[in-house]
Amino acid sequence: MASSLPHSPGRIGRFFGALSTQKRVIGALFLRELHSRYGRDNIGYLWLIAEPMMLASVITLLHANAPTHFGSDIGPVPFTIIGYTIFIVFRGIFSRADGAVESNQMLLHHRMVTITDIMLARAMLEIGGCFITMCILMSLAISLGYADWPERPLHLLAAYAQMGWWSVALAFIVVGVTYGNETLARFTHPIAYFCVPLSGAFYQLEWIPESFRKYLLWWPMALICEQARYGQFRSATSEYMDVGYVAIVCTLLTYCGLLLVRRLRRRVHVH
Repeated sequence: MASSLPHSPGRIGRFFGALSTQKRVIGALFLRELHSRYGRDNIGYLWLIAEPMMLASVITLLHANAPTHFGSDIGPVPFTIIGYTIFIVFRGIFSRADGAVESNQMLLHHRMVTITDIMLARAMLEIGGCFITMCILMSLAISLGYADWPERPLHLLAAYAQMGWWSVALAFIVVGVTYGNETLARFTHPIAYFCVPLSGAFYQLEWIPESFRKYLLWWPMALICEQARYGQFRSATSEYMDVGYVAIVCTLLTYCGLLLVRRLRRRVHVH
């Protein structure tokens, strides 16, 4: 027992040293992805928020005059902003998962760069852009009197974090099964669009008949959107939130995804 004690600080130090190294690697990959995707042409890095903002603004304007289904503070404008921006976190991460390794394969020459680092850097870019878009649009809606400040901001932040986790876990699985298989890769984008009506981004589960709602309660995306609305609106209910269940599902999917990524790394040949 005593002989093992001197080695413990060394192991802990190496762990935190490796963690610090990977943090710098992911930061560098984030900047590279930002530059390679948006570059300096036209408005440059502003495309990070301009692209999702344009899409979210169009969807919001289409619903601007829609009637409120229930709840005095649940207006159509903030309802749509929250729902759409949280959905495009998923769409951006999931839809861009196929081809992620092929487009960054040369980076795997570097021993410290892993497929996981590449996926996390790309996911951070999507989450950051969508969250900033939500903040800008909600601030504009609040200033114009279409929305109020978030009633429970921590729940709103947690919902974005959970959607990011859910999306990254699925992205690991996608990249693991689609590498070198163009047929499977073609299904990624259609699946992302099929998830729109299942996501709960544009409706509350309380509006859905019980015969359908009992199935949606097993779908984490719908539960995450419920939490986002609970964080924004005072009259939103927490009846259909289940943070523990979402965490368990995301943990299992992350584990499966990491196993697939580990197997994939042995198949990737860096030329």
